[in-house]
Amino acid sequence: MSYSIVLVTDDRREAILESLRKRHVYAATDNIVADVSSGSHLMGDVFSTAEAPELRVKLSGTAPFAKVHIIKDNKYVYTTQPGAREVEFRWREQRAAARQD
Repeated sequence: MSYSIVLVTDDRREAILESLRKRHVYAATDNIVADVSSGSHLMGDVFSTAEAPELRVKLSGTAPFAKVHIIKDNKYVYTTQPGAREVEFRWREQRAAARQD
């Protein structure tokens, strides 16, 4: 069994579709709550920043998390092994590439 989670403002069809368009979604194979943001931006948001972005990650699960990975451009850039059901950490991108317009 797996889940698809959509962060919505209300349960109207339009709100659900808007959240899907904004990619405010994640999938899980267990009862996992994931709250990932960068400043005021939610997971899935597209934004630009002059500073190296920082992710705030809060996870809650039914069993201890063995590993949590941050993947960027199909590469593992950060891994932690918290061994806890509640996980909270911040990660800052140190090698942010300059934007190519």
